[in-house]
Amino acid sequence: MIFRDEAPRKTPQLDLTPLINVVFLLLVFFMLTGSLTPADSLESAKVDSQNPVEEGLLIVSVNQAGVAMINAELLTDEALIKQLALYAQTGGKVGIKPDARLDAQRLVQLTALLRQAGFDSMTLITQQR
Repeated sequence: MIFRDEAPRKTPQLDLTPLINVVFLLLVFFMLTGSLTPADSLESAKVDSQNPVEEGLLIVSVNQAGVAMINAELLTDEALIKQLALYAQTGGKVGIKPDARLDAQRLVQLTALLRQAGFDSMTLITQQR
């Protein structure tokens, strides 16, 4: 006696449409929220007794008016670039110590001046409250 299957078996199929939709939405989300510009190279540092400023760091102080000083000597932007360019050739590191009331736009301008002088990275020195 020969038995036949009454109905042929169907192979299960997997619908990938919802998975593709989720992957596409994640791709769009990360493209919209991501940034193609490199992050700024400022390194935040706290000045206190447990974390002193590193040795050999040239500190550029900036007062509330946005005037830069090295060793308490007021410098114009051109003089600052010249002095820092000489220091950058020796391979030294630089830190910016801004006044708490300094305009953020002026701080960004100073970081651009430091890049123009030849520094790829700098340390931002702040005080812990």
